[in-house]
Amino acid sequence: MEQIKNTSTQCANCGTELQGKFCYKCGEKQVDPDRDFSAWHFFKETLESLLHLDSKILRTFWCALVKPGMLTAEFIAGRRTPYVKPIPLFFISGLIFYLFFPTSSSFFSNPDDLNNGYRTGNWAANSFHFDTPSLIAQKAAALNIDAEVFVQRVSKEVAASRAKAYLFVMIPFLGAFFWLLFFRRQPWLVPHLIFAMHWLVFFILFDLLCLIILAYGFKLKQIGEEYVIFLLIFMLIWSTLAIRRVYGLKIWGAVGAGLVSTMAFLMIFTLYRQIITLWSLWSYS
Repeated sequence: MEQIKNTSTQCANCGTELQGKFCYKCGEKQVDPDRDFSAWHFFKETLESLLHLDSKILRTFWCALVKPGMLTAEFIAGRRTPYVKPIPLFFISGLIFYLFFPTSSSFFSNPDDLNNGYRTGNWAANSFHFDTPSLIAQKAAALNIDAEVFVQRVSKEVAASRAKAYLFVMIPFLGAFFWLLFFRRQPWLVPHLIFAMHWLVFFILFDLLCLIILAYGFKLKQIGEEYVIFLLIFMLIWSTLAIRRVYGLKIWGAVGAGLVSTMAFLMIFTLYRQIITLWSLWSYS
């Protein structure tokens, strides 16, 4: 039986006249049955695509962790092909974190901390001064369960998943902050939003890496306030180097901007964690 060959000189996808194997307008490849319909070629092409994707992800993760600001600088410069794009990178990072620690409280406040913050008037622990002890007691009574059981259910069943699912809402706030801080150096908003995404990607990956070491390496089940201080120190170092690379500040200017940015991130992140927990407590039924 005679084989059917594609002898068309037009792109099958957009109809543009071809000037080679690939369409210059949409990038579609011309089909060659002798090559593309071969089982061996299909297997080899699939394997190459998977390996290329894996190497691309690993390269991007490596840059996010150990080369502060490089991903954003490369994005601004137009060198984007070697790396995973910012939005997919952000969601891939969150998904990997969720797979390792599905019930981690990294991204939502512990209800006990909100309770103590309300009783002691600690703004940092309960920024909205919300009467969480009464809310927990009322909800637990309505469900006819112990208050401690109610808190555990809310934390594991609702707050943990919501905290990771809605982490993206921090991006516009953090991006707007960077725009206000550096708009003279970069007037466009999008680069600041990209920087905010890469900032959060670093935080997610670094937190994940540290938790894996502590949980699986040192078998720790609880982490104290020292861990938060440790995270903030590394966030300050990363942000200083990243700001210097992305916005071109001199060292002391970058240190000052890094300190201000880290404090702003801490405030935004603290409010986010508390809102997630309060929302989960309020809506659980």
